[in-house]
Amino acid sequence: LISVDNAVANTSYEWSVVSGSEYVSVDNNGNIIAKAGGQAGDDSDKTATVQVTMKDRRKTAFVNVTVSKEDPGAIGLTVKELSGLDQTEVTLTAPNLPNSEQAKVTFNILKMDGEGYTLIETIGPVSVEKPTISYQSDNLIGDIYFQAVFSGDTKYISKSTNPVQGSYTKTQDIEI
Repeated sequence: LISVDNAVANTSYEWSVVSGSEYVSVDNNGNIIAKAGGQAGDDSDKTATVQVTMKDRRKTAFVNVTVSKEDPGAIGLTVKELSGLDQTEVTLTAPNLPNSEQAKVTFNILKMDGEGYTLIETIGPVSVEKPTISYQSDNLIGDIYFQAVFSGDTKYISKSTNPVQGSYTKTQDIEI
């Protein structure tokens, strides 16, 4: 809310957005409504200028407004093997995400090599309402990592988890 200090009695004020109307709107009472902090993937702050004019005396003032996206909070990733003996399939779940119609979760499958992580595959996006997928591979033991990426919501910044591995319990006999 933008208000007028020392408002003059019986005087009407007019509110308008003179720049940045794609980010904010203002009603007749000076209430500012954030529309969006930019496009998905663009997490920078957006600015707008709101003008208030005293109709009877033709005086004008300007207020700069900054619209920032919120942090969605901690993003988690659960890697669950179907059984302790199976290293060919895992279920990936990204719990506790903000509920949003636009937001999506993408799961990255990564391989660790001498220079860092290399993207093997991307699965999704899937809805945050059901942020679970199954992933199958010939062998998940070794340098395979998983990552969840939250994005697509104009209210929140995009965010990803650190790469994580599953914990496998299978042992294998080796003939010599």
